[in-house]
Amino acid sequence: MAQKNITPTKSNYITLKEDLVLAKEGHGLLEQKREVLVVNLTNLVTQIRETRTKLDEKLFQSFQQLSLVRLESGSVILDLMINSVAQDYEVDVLSHSVMGVIAPKLFFIEKKSKNKSAVPMGISGSSPNFDKLLQITQEIKPLMAEVAYLESTAWKLVTEIKKTQRRINALENFVIPDTQDTMKFIKEILEEKDRETLFQIKRIKDKQRKNQALKKETSYDV
Repeated sequence: MAQKNITPTKSNYITLKEDLVLAKEGHGLLEQKREVLVVNLTNLVTQIRETRTKLDEKLFQSFQQLSLVRLESGSVILDLMINSVAQDYEVDVLSHSVMGVIAPKLFFIEKKSKNKSAVPMGISGSSPNFDKLLQITQEIKPLMAEVAYLESTAWKLVTEIKKTQRRINALENFVIPDTQDTMKFIKEILEEKDRETLFQIKRIKDKQRKNQALKKETSYDV
């Protein structure tokens, strides 16, 4: 819909023309951004599936191993062994950017000391099966962090894609057509004014010619 309230002047027409160029350039850039975001999202979905599969396998292994240790040592001893394991790690959160979309990435940092290994092995009252359970647990943590990062990033990309698409739709359906309609409206008004000006100039010239002819006739009569 044309902006009928705008003053139909050449300067406004030139301004709208420049705005239209910028709007079309912005539309093209937004389409490129949307395509890149979709490609990144597709890659993320593939990574999520692969990492999820690895995580599910490790969780299944840990459940089987936990059942084996419980059967071997009993629930009471198992609880004592679990409570005896020190949680020697820290969680660090860093921001990672994907096409301007900021997502948190988790890192598990193991605290290694001279007297302790990263994974407590052979603790008092434990068994090789329990040590294997601890080892699987150590492998699960980074996978969980990776899945959390990938899924949160994917959701943020989906949000950004929707936001970008809304901007594209606004340019396609409102900004660009409204600007074009307004330019057409101004152009028609200016052309009509030009025609009126030409008509007035023609009338003035015709009148001048008639006056000159009348003067010549008067001079001949004299």
